[in-house]
Amino acid sequence: MFEPKTSEPSPLRIADLGSMAKRRGFSDGEAPQSTAILNRIGYQHASSYFDLFKKPDGTVENDASMKELNRVILFDRKYQALLFEHIGLFELQFRAQYAYHMSEKRGAFAHRNPKNFKDRDHFNEFLKRYGSEYNRQIRNHNPDITKANEKYGDAPTWLAVEIMSFGTLSMLYNNTKSKDVRKGVAMSFGCTAEELSSWARCLSGARNTCAHFGRLCGTQLTSKPRTISGTKGWDNGSPFYVALILLYVFRTCDFFDDDATLSYNLSMMCDLLQLFNDFDDVLTRCGVPRNWLSMMIDKRVTGLDIALANDFAQNRGKPGRTWLTVKREDGTVSRLA
Repeated sequence: MFEPKTSEPSPLRIADLGSMAKRRGFSDGEAPQSTAILNRIGYQHASSYFDLFKKPDGTVENDASMKELNRVILFDRKYQALLFEHIGLFELQFRAQYAYHMSEKRGAFAHRNPKNFKDRDHFNEFLKRYGSEYNRQIRNHNPDITKANEKYGDAPTWLAVEIMSFGTLSMLYNNTKSKDVRKGVAMSFGCTAEELSSWARCLSGARNTCAHFGRLCGTQLTSKPRTISGTKGWDNGSPFYVALILLYVFRTCDFFDDDATLSYNLSMMCDLLQLFNDFDDVLTRCGVPRNWLSMMIDKRVTGLDIALANDFAQNRGKPGRTWLTVKREDGTVSRLA
């Protein structure tokens, strides 16, 4: 049962949203465009971005506009969609590599043996989460889980990891006793086990924000990741750092001339360049560092010698195609759109 502690707040009235925005400092709050924005986005969600327009004294900038606010929110949504896509690709590889190494080293049902894990309490917590999801899959008649349940009473590790949440799998990896397993998974991403644990925790938190349509730009990450080796001085609490981590862990992807989509880091970089070019007018307000371009193509991040084609580098902020010139270890050079 619920009873409000005080008198109920007044509900938001659609007719009042524009004037509310104007009172908060947005001079065009009552313009038709502003009404359209607030009808589509919602005042409560839009207001969570208001602080990006505030001066040090707490008041909103004199030239703050709902039109620019809409640009900021659109950038955040598009950036999150891009991150969500590539965190998903990271997650797929994480699942595959953990399943490969764990089952090979510790057997087909390694995830059910407490001897394979460092902390018994954490293992028991994992079993609760896993058991809940496993039973839900049975109720939903997942054919693979149902078949495995009838034959073995549980799913083999390579099937079990497919129904775990990213957070649960990350917790399982961190608790895995075998150094060989943790090292094997980390090596597939070109990093150490300690780095992978930190980065997976960070990516899981960012993924949850993206999945629930929270605000990301202009905030600090809830789980600050380890810094990429050699990049001292970069803000690893910025949401932009998530993109750098993804570019780093995908540097191990092979490059195939006939299918560039298999090179996740280069594919992601092209998408980022296009997005940041399209929203160049609001990047600083959104908390993107001014030197984002040099950070993104830094060899310490990508592991590659990358240059931007002149038609983009000399015309930032203007329409045009984005080109990357990539020199690989074998000396060959590729140009990607």
